[in-house]
Amino acid sequence: MSTEQTQSATELTEQDYANAMNTIGQSLMTALSQAIQTLPANLRSHDVLSQSLAAFTANVVYQQSPQDKQQREVLLKRINEISTIHLNSFPDA
Repeated sequence: MSTEQTQSATELTEQDYANAMNTIGQSLMTALSQAIQTLPANLRSHDVLSQSLAAFTANVVYQQSPQDKQQREVLLKRINEISTIHLNSFPDA
């Protein structure tokens, strides 16, 4: 195991979290873009994308706390809060 892999959570910096977030985000975006391109043109809509992202998010949230509905609601709320922060950081068109 490398030194990076054995580093405890308390030693992680904001840059570590930013790097991890960017790596995961880029991988998810690449996979999503590739999946969308495999769909027939009539299914490449905002509604299909929204439904897919919602189902993915629900599955991830559920897997984190399958026995605790309240914890799932807390996690989903936090994801929404963080998503809003990120959306607000983009410049207006």
